[in-house]
Amino acid sequence: MSSTSSVITTVTATYGGSITAEELAAKIVEPASARDADVYALSFFSDVWLKQLDFIDEMKVDLVAAILVAREFRKLAGWEMQLGKLPLDQIVKDRYRLKYLPVEPEHVDHYRDFLGRSVQEQDAILKTLDGPEYELFQSFQVAQALYEAPEQRADGSITPEKIASNPKRYGW
Repeated sequence: MSSTSSVITTVTATYGGSITAEELAAKIVEPASARDADVYALSFFSDVWLKQLDFIDEMKVDLVAAILVAREFRKLAGWEMQLGKLPLDQIVKDRYRLKYLPVEPEHVDHYRDFLGRSVQEQDAILKTLDGPEYELFQSFQVAQALYEAPEQRADGSITPEKIASNPKRYGW
């Protein structure tokens, strides 16, 4: 049984009815699902957490959008959704190749057109801007220039020096 059919079986077993994988994929990225307390989306976020990432990958669902909806469901349900615990900041930084986030991670998608362009195209856009808008878009450009892909980063192993400099982060 594929991950997708397993997820659909789990989601429909709780509430009955039927839903296609495509319908479920649309529901888990739609903020209205949380506002409307959609039972299928709630079941996905709370009942199938072991297969959530497989389903998201297989159905080509926007992971960032799904994390944001899971976080909205947490507010509604009163308990933590596993998907909502994922490190949104780092996921967004890696998606758009940003060293830092000039805005809150949930707002970065509003700038995806700019972030997806070449440096030359970004420079052309910057020439048309001024004031705070110019500064914001320039900060995106700087954040991209400073970014290092995870596979290119220096050794990320935990050293005694890292633990000593930040004991709370490493739980010591």
